[in-house]
Amino acid sequence: MGKAELGTALADENGKFKVSVPKQKHKNLLTVTATDAAGNVSEATIIDVLKKNEK
Repeated sequence: MGKAELGTALADENGKFKVSVPKQKHKNLLTVTATDAAGNVSEATIIDVLKKNEK
């Protein structure tokens, strides 16, 4: 299980953001967190990478 940071972004005034990450292999798990200006880190969300046509 890797700990590499794949991307970061800053949210706009409406809280919207977009992060681009390198293409991942099918069934990789990505962990996503958010950090506010005070340094508080959100609870982690796990994302399961699916094949292009899989839902």
